[in-house]
Amino acid sequence: MEKITIEEAKSKYGAVQMVENTDEKGNPIVCYFKQPSRLVLGAAMGEIDRNPLIACEYIFDDSVIREISDVDAFRNNDAVFLGITAMLQSLVRVKKSTFTSL
Repeated sequence: MEKITIEEAKSKYGAVQMVENTDEKGNPIVCYFKQPSRLVLGAAMGEIDRNPLIACEYIFDDSVIREISDVDAFRNNDAVFLGITAMLQSLVRVKKSTFTSL
């Protein structure tokens, strides 16, 4: 997979969020995320009550920007993955609308 810059990711995906942590050896690891798709959000929302971790895995897999992220370091380390579950849920952005009966 070809690497891209953060600026290219912003241009391609819009808003980008970054999460930083360290691996088992203390080396810095970074993941960048875009907003998840509506299709994946629907699947994740169906799992949120039964298995919130599965819902977070759906969101992670869909929203991580693989070209600039240390994907395996986050995906394969349970402690690190559990540490980003709240952030994954915050990727879901909702804009309130007004509903009016006519």
